Amino acid sequence: MLALIVRITLLSIFCSAGVKATPEFQDLEKAFPKMFSVYQDKTIKVEFCPDNTCYAFESTRNVSDEEFAGFIYLYLFYSSNYVYTEAWQKDPKNALMAAGIASKISSKSCRKVSGAEAGLCVLNAYIAEKRVKISDVRYDENERVVTPVKQAVLWATGQVATCRTFVEAFLKWYVPLALRNNKEPASVLAIRQRPAIFSDKLRKSLEEDRKAQEQSEYIVGIDFDPLLSSQDPAEKYLVGEVTVEDVKCLADIRPAGAAPEGWDVRAEAKQSGGEWRFTNFHYNTDVMPRDLLSILRDLKQARSVRRPGGN
Repeated sequence: MLALIVRITLLSIFCSAGVKATPEFQDLEKAFPKMFSVYQDKTIKVEFCPDNTCYAFESTRNVSDEEFAGFIYLYLFYSSNYVYTEAWQKDPKNALMAAGIASKISSKSCRKVSGAEAGLCVLNAYIAEKRVKISDVRYDENERVVTPVKQAVLWATGQVATCRTFVEAFLKWYVPLALRNNKEPASVLAIRQRPAIFSDKLRKSLEEDRKAQEQSEYIVGIDFDPLLSSQDPAEKYLVGEVTVEDVKCLADIRPAGAAPEGWDVRAEAKQSGGEWRFTNFHYNTDVMPRDLLSILRDLKQARSVRRPGGN
């Protein structure tokens, strides 16, 4: 029996198939109208197709309508890298919805973590237990090419979500600190108050640079905010494009109101013990060098040449 492919609305198809129109499905249909297809055969299969590339979902083993809808919602929120889902992923109310779904359908082990980690934990658990199948689908010259998504692949794509959450949380804490009238540079306060979010190499390099500056009457160290690439920080900063390759995350940071495709500083982070840590900061400038670690290295070398053994 051939599968019946229908493109009307997600809710109407699910209702006619006897599937409960859950709040999750209602939210998805509202956010992405006419981007879903439903295949009716022995099982219900859902495709999310903004263009010729799609995500295909299939409920395979004792999964309720609520769980299936929740899985699709979590996948689009935490793992999708489609441009069509970017704005939706950044909406705080959708983040709350995703967190609530993860809490509702998670196993006991996934309740030990929160935020994006909890959502990814739920997704991986459902795939590992073969309760839901997911595939990447491409329609190319009338040919349907299907590539199953495995647990490891899902985890890799999901790192974008956890890295974005990490950088956004940092900015929410750090920008107000940078705007205060501090006796010491905000970057120095940051590595002192939250040393765990910086790699050992970056933290020690910043500490050494600050110590050298305190011992000199001249400017021999960093003379701008190296975490925001500014001498006069803006009131608010946003995280733009986030990419993850191998184990390294790069997150573009720009002042609110700047061009969406632009960036002032690109934060580099890697995971250690399951937690993200900043390892470097890159600057959108033609002046060399263009990253914080290189600048700190060159300043150290210049101090050594200028004052061997002294200030």
